[in-house]
Amino acid sequence: MERGKVNHQERTQGDSIPKAHGGGWGAGFEYRQTKDVRDDLGDMLVVMNNLAVMSGTTLEECLGIAYYQIKDRKGYLNGNGVFIKDEEAMR
Repeated sequence: MERGKVNHQERTQGDSIPKAHGGGWGAGFEYRQTKDVRDDLGDMLVVMNNLAVMSGTTLEECLGIAYYQIKDRKGYLNGNGVFIKDEEAMR
């Protein structure tokens, strides 16, 4: 298959993202490694774009849908980067 060409028939249920792309960066980030993460982020974007194309959508469309769902949420990110909902929003 040519580079840049997606064969939708080759994708089967159970296919997953290789750990080298999705899992490796997360583990490194969790342990605060000083490695430059830009290459890893680029790798993940390539994988996510491929998944979007194979699913008949785009990253832009996915981001738009996600933004629309969370845009009105109230809260803050704690020191570990976890979103905490405001108490009032939880009532």
